[in-house]
Amino acid sequence: MAKNAEFPYHRSKGFRMVEVSFYVLPSSSEATREKLLLKIIEKAYQAEEPTFFYSDNRALIQSLDRKLWEIPHIDFLPHAIIEGEDDINPHDFIYLSDQTWTLEPRSLFINLHHTVPEVVKMGQYPRVFEVITQDPQVLEESRNRYRLYRDLGFSLKTHKL
Repeated sequence: MAKNAEFPYHRSKGFRMVEVSFYVLPSSSEATREKLLLKIIEKAYQAEEPTFFYSDNRALIQSLDRKLWEIPHIDFLPHAIIEGEDDINPHDFIYLSDQTWTLEPRSLFINLHHTVPEVVKMGQYPRVFEVITQDPQVLEESRNRYRLYRDLGFSLKTHKL
């Protein structure tokens, strides 16, 4: 598959390079993963980086939604779970969803879904984060996404924690 023919956002066509960062945890603990996700979201907010969190795990989305109200040192972090068009509010800084939506530009996409959505493949988010545990299924799916990102010509970074 020729990158330039298939993917119009490739850097040789003049588009900004997408940077994908994999944060690899040393265990398969979902609690540790959730704690890191909250820290990433908090730092994104402090850096004024509007964020979209994407996951096929509804329980995780709901848990993060509750815990975003409890982040220390932040009185209010505007966020919302998007389940329909009516949930999209330009004042929400963090969106959480198991679907992608047509949104105002966001600078960070956190992907905990087993697939890479088209909006990411098309380069609509300049930064993509993935948080990986040592669970065998999570590792295998992340390797597949890593290869896809590489084939798309995205800049890849791995951070072993």
